Amino acid sequence: MPAASGGDINSLVWWGNRKDTGAPWADGAPHPVGQGASPRGDGASALMFLSESATRFTPAEVWEARNPWRIERLALAPDSGGPGRFRGGLGLDLSFRCLEDQYLTAALARTELEPWGLDGGLPGRPNRLTVEYPDGTAADYALRTRVPLPEGAVVHLRTGSGGGYGPPEERDPEAVRADLREGYITEEHAREHYPHAL
Repeated sequence: MPAASGGDINSLVWWGNRKDTGAPWADGAPHPVGQGASPRGDGASALMFLSESATRFTPAEVWEARNPWRIERLALAPDSGGPGRFRGGLGLDLSFRCLEDQYLTAALARTELEPWGLDGGLPGRPNRLTVEYPDGTAADYALRTRVPLPEGAVVHLRTGSGGGYGPPEERDPEAVRADLREGYITEEHAREHYPHAL
């Protein structure tokens, strides 16, 4: 049995009317989460949740061509996987800048409960959605319909990761060094959770 995953489809639905033509538009998608580690290995990073496993993740270039957004960040999230003998899979960091006024419906779960580890493994990170408004304020949303997003707002989606399996002090030092080389973890994270490997 693996440790917990990010545990949700992290569904976002966007819509509005285009500024230049008034034409209505809409888009929606689930977003990938990290999977839990198991007794056999590290969890997979950034996979669609089981109930949406037949859904493809839209490339940033397609999103930008179809919708009034600019993707400012789309990357695996360093340090997000739960530490353990086997590391939890990483979640994603996505940031969308709104180029026109629009609306957002968010359907996120597991925003407070951390994806648990097993057999001494540590938890991963929960899902989180933060809207940064042009006036400098920010708000977190989980289950919310029709959130107004003015032009210039930035939506930060942090998808959950997988929990770790087994005590972190038992992780193979070479695996820790490989994670550092690949950018999956930072040196600070390694020193906190895997000091034996350094």
